[in-house]
Amino acid sequence: MSRIKSKGYGKWDKRGTNVRQTGRTGHSLESCPTVPMSEETKAVILSHDLVAREMELRWGVERLERLVEPDVGQKFLSQRERFNDAIQRNDEPGIRKHGEGMIRAWKALDKMATEQGAKVIDPNDYWEMRHPRMPDVTVRLVRTMEEMPKDAPGDVAYVSAEELLDFVPPMVVKAKQVFPGARVTELKPSETMPDDPIPF
Repeated sequence: MSRIKSKGYGKWDKRGTNVRQTGRTGHSLESCPTVPMSEETKAVILSHDLVAREMELRWGVERLERLVEPDVGQKFLSQRERFNDAIQRNDEPGIRKHGEGMIRAWKALDKMATEQGAKVIDPNDYWEMRHPRMPDVTVRLVRTMEEMPKDAPGDVAYVSAEELLDFVPPMVVKAKQVFPGARVTELKPSETMPDDPIPF
């Protein structure tokens, strides 16, 4: 399942032709041409998307394949690549074959991760707050990118602590280490060395 919303199957273009629209499954989302597609093939893709979405809501995005043994995870990624390639080439027999294979793969990894005692994602595990300069938007803070949902209400923005850390200057981290409990209220870049007299 892609991080990008994957809608469009079953829609009608301006000419009244049932089409597959641009963009499809897989985390390496590739652009696909608008081409006719049979109902049977669309049904396989829809079934795959439903299973993929269920698994990503349960385990997080791009996480399940890393919870199992490396060789199993690699087989999953290879199967997904074959599925995406078949879609890109509009190979309907291949789409059906590899799409059904992906559905089996998702379920197999889900079973393995469960048996290994891996922890599922809690969709309600977040801190909710307001940005001081964007009061109309509710900010929900989750821990990792894996916990970021792909869909959210229009007045909600999800942010992960993992991505925020990249914006924290090392000097702030050092200050927090030296002065536990201190609150940083402002940062001023310094382009020159301080020229204050030495007080001794």
